[in-house]
Amino acid sequence: MKSPKKVLKHIYLPILTATVVIIGLYTLAHYLLIIQYHLIEPKEILVDLFLPMGIAALFAYLFVRPKVSFLVVKDKTEDFLSLISVFAIGVPLIIMQLYINTENGKLTPLKSTTEITQHPRTKYYQIDNYYAFKKFSSFSVSRKSANRYGTEIWINVHFTCPMVDTTQYYGSMTDLNVWIGKTYGQRFPNHKWDMKEQPEKIQRFIDKSIKEFRGYNFHPQNYFKRLTNSEERDNFIEAIKRVPQGDEIIQHVTILEPEEGTYATRNGSKLAWLIGTFLGFQLLFFLLIYNRPIKTRLLSKYQKLDSSEKIKQSIGIIAYLVPAKGRFATSLLVDINLLVLLVMVASGTNLMEPSSIDLLHWGANFRPLVEQGEWWRLFTSIFVHAGLVHLVLNMFALVLIGIFLEEALSLPEYLILYLLTGVISSISSMFFHERTLSVGASGAIMGLYGIGLAMILLNNDLKKSRGILSIGLLVIIGPTLFMGLIAPVDNAAHLGGLISGFIIGLIYIPIKKYLLETS
Repeated sequence: MKSPKKVLKHIYLPILTATVVIIGLYTLAHYLLIIQYHLIEPKEILVDLFLPMGIAALFAYLFVRPKVSFLVVKDKTEDFLSLISVFAIGVPLIIMQLYINTENGKLTPLKSTTEITQHPRTKYYQIDNYYAFKKFSSFSVSRKSANRYGTEIWINVHFTCPMVDTTQYYGSMTDLNVWIGKTYGQRFPNHKWDMKEQPEKIQRFIDKSIKEFRGYNFHPQNYFKRLTNSEERDNFIEAIKRVPQGDEIIQHVTILEPEEGTYATRNGSKLAWLIGTFLGFQLLFFLLIYNRPIKTRLLSKYQKLDSSEKIKQSIGIIAYLVPAKGRFATSLLVDINLLVLLVMVASGTNLMEPSSIDLLHWGANFRPLVEQGEWWRLFTSIFVHAGLVHLVLNMFALVLIGIFLEEALSLPEYLILYLLTGVISSISSMFFHERTLSVGASGAIMGLYGIGLAMILLNNDLKKSRGILSIGLLVIIGPTLFMGLIAPVDNAAHLGGLISGFIIGLIYIPIKKYLLETS
């Protein structure tokens, strides 16, 4: 039955109110904790992008999804409305953080770089006289994926050099406490068949960038932005570390980057975009739901539930994170992998694409380091992932096989076999790759699929064995190995886990069956 008033009262207005409250509270916390009182200094991308989108996704799933379920719509339409709500809160929330960053950024006018230590640190600087001292310039090279499949990469060369009053300015390298940075970037193909020529092409780009930087003239620019805790700043820090006494310099260095426009135009059109996206998405969402029929009985029934029952209904699939009978081991492993990524991100690691340095710090598998005695990497690398997408894909594969194996294996068996095949996959990766950094649970997960296939071959009494075969082969195993043929994916680890799991299953399952029958 169509009831626009009920839709407005019970669905749209609560969602609108909650959206405004979330944007307001998050922005207030950002302003007080980071901008005004500098109590914490997390990565910019975490505060400005990842947390807002994470909050928006949780809000859509936990709050919007239950409410749109009261509408008489198809499942796909319900999912679409939830997706729209993610953008309806996420996009304005992100723009709001960018806006308050620039709007509240103060400008310090300086006659020379030597004056910078005489003033409190600000976001923007105007420096009338300076010299880019390229004699002590340095650079670092960063690499990141340019698409979701890893078949293209971005290579960025980050140059930095001291900013001084004159070339006679300093007494020692540690006096060079103000540096200026510039980055050059280029996209490269990254298929397996590109690997032979890729190093040469990248080196030519680096050489070209060095030549361009040497001839680049900073001096017409006098308006700069100070880099705070960000991946961009980290790359310049890596460059400064390469100069003499670089480790001492970075302890107190200020890194500036030329900023386009003027201080008066620093906000650009952010405010217009903020208002436009907020009103636009709200209008779109309102028009999509306003004239929809509503499930009156379901709504009445829901309103009679107590708070705990409403929470249970809202949680949905998130309940799978709580270990319970029939999924204890799988949920436990998902939780551990998720927790590791959250701790990495909280410490400053990029959520979507961690750097190689961060992955090594958190325990990635790397043959040279393992051969130096860091054998623990064969184990820790199983729980470290190269970003959120990598984690989600692996956990999806784990859940698919886990719901079948948990009916055939005990908790200790499941965990031991998971870890054993995971370590074997790490050894396999290390054996075939001399200097490849390897992370992720995929080797251990492929090991579980190998065990599942062994159970099918041995006609083990699994109620859902055909499901394992069809899902495992068609959805996980085949595409995983195929991607390893065209993209730089660690197939050595995948095959190591799959084959070891299959062999272990062929040996262990008959032994277990025999012991149970004779006991």
